[in-house]
Amino acid sequence: MKKYKDFIPKSDAELAVYAFGYKTNFRKMATLAIPHLTNDDIETHEAEVQHMIDLIYKIDIKKAELAGLVSEKNQAVSETVAKIRRMATYAKNGEARDSPEVAAAGLKCQAIRLELRDLRPTLTIKSNYDFIEIAFNKHHVLPIAIYSRKSGVAEWEFVSYATTSPYIDKRPPAIPGQPERREYQANYTDYQSCISQKSGIVSTVLMGGLKVIQPD
Repeated sequence: MKKYKDFIPKSDAELAVYAFGYKTNFRKMATLAIPHLTNDDIETHEAEVQHMIDLIYKIDIKKAELAGLVSEKNQAVSETVAKIRRMATYAKNGEARDSPEVAAAGLKCQAIRLELRDLRPTLTIKSNYDFIEIAFNKHHVLPIAIYSRKSGVAEWEFVSYATTSPYIDKRPPAIPGQPERREYQANYTDYQSCISQKSGIVSTVLMGGLKVIQPD
């Protein structure tokens, strides 16, 4: 008896495509090449193949849904846990830090007295061709307020609050397509006012959406 190399795809995606073509042509093939099969045999096998195809597609849909949920969960965990830690920092540095209410909320971290006015964020920036990454030290998960100005301009412009480092500044240059030198500065904030010293000023050049092509 001859042995043939396995011709059936191994991956689900390729198998589903193969099985669809197989099912479409099975009746004609069976009538010609496997004449002992009855009509019931053919219909039963066609139903089996279609059931397999349906299950593959259903699982693919569930996998996509699960991947979306996992991504959403990871983002929610990251953002919410960061905010919980921030709330804990505020509570543990307030006058009611030793109250039963604070303990009941599960804030069991060691109390830390911070002199917020003495804190100073440190910025590190990296320029890309159409955005700027602004990394900062998260001192006890305090949020920062980021400010920017064009080189040579005295007034600072508020950019955004940030709790996750790095912050991505996607603002385009004032003149589209033209490189723009910018300066950045930040301070820790309670979302209402500055609660720390300002960071040092750092500067970089936004390339204005133009990619730099290196010569060969």
